[in-house]
Amino acid sequence: MMKAMILAAGLGTRLQPHTHHTPKPLLQIHGEPILYYTLRWLKHYGVQEVWVNLHHLGEQIEKILGEGSRFGLTIRYSKENSLLGTAGGVRHAVERFKNQRLLVVNSDFVSTINLKALMEYHHKKGGMATLVLRKNPDPSLYGKISIDRQGRIRDLLGRLQPPFKDLKELMFTGIQILEPELIQEIPSGNYSLTDLYLKAIEKDKPLYGRRTEEWWVDLGTLEQFDKAPQQIKREQLPFYLKGASKNYVRDEKS
Repeated sequence: MMKAMILAAGLGTRLQPHTHHTPKPLLQIHGEPILYYTLRWLKHYGVQEVWVNLHHLGEQIEKILGEGSRFGLTIRYSKENSLLGTAGGVRHAVERFKNQRLLVVNSDFVSTINLKALMEYHHKKGGMATLVLRKNPDPSLYGKISIDRQGRIRDLLGRLQPPFKDLKELMFTGIQILEPELIQEIPSGNYSLTDLYLKAIEKDKPLYGRRTEEWWVDLGTLEQFDKAPQQIKREQLPFYLKGASKNYVRDEKS
């Protein structure tokens, strides 16, 4: 399995005031940081090394996660003195482990999406990136990504006005696989993955969207975060997301 990167550097402005003193990835659901669920999910699907980019209150994240051994992972950190954006953060981290395929995920959701199936789809399509998409319940909140019948992404956020019919409008889950050839095109400095993808589409480079109806809970806004405990019922979680949480808590206090 490829290396993974968790985007954890952001200010978490949509979750203020919770994020004034706690970074978004450490906000708790059922007594555990969001990041714990993310790390267990990645581990379950074979990820062994995880990079986490840090900026806002990043020292808290590094202190709690450490080197990752208690999760069965190797965790490394990419520290940003100033925010570099989603793509800029990826470029900054990738400079440390060079040209490799990379799974990049946001830090504001909990999911059981099958990463093995995602990888198989990515190999089959042979694109420069594959984004995991799902039905869009609120385009005003999530924006839209348009794919054709072959799953190829033809538009993001309605910016490109592609000359294609029968496009399906979906939303992005914050899960993506990037090939090193695409990562190398990220300019230095603050840069977004949205702009990277838009330029790739304009140049007719193949990006694909894999549609899924698998379980995925968004935690990105105050309203969604407040609903999360009811949506994420611990007793109904698969075993690999529950983990040995009490042991982690004891380790943190020792």
